[in-house]
Amino acid sequence: MFFIVTCTPEEEITDFREFISCPACGAYCKTELIITYSRLSFFFIPLFKLNKKYILKNSCCGAFCEIDKSAAEALLKGELGKDYISSLNFTRFM
Repeated sequence: MFFIVTCTPEEEITDFREFISCPACGAYCKTELIITYSRLSFFFIPLFKLNKKYILKNSCCGAFCEIDKSAAEALLKGELGKDYISSLNFTRFM
């Protein structure tokens, strides 16, 4: 008897989009909120999500910043805006 258990990484792009001046490169670009997680499946049936992370990603240079769940929910509701995003420290790969 054998069991098929998988854990696959997935990402979900939310409806949040904001245009800002990128703190990393200075270009005016689109910022998206992306939720990444690992999905645990048993016999190809998804059971639940593990290790959720909320990431803001800029389209110009690929700079990103991880934020906490409460900030992500506030962004989706429209309670936080450009001032909050501009104050974050974005990182980009060289």
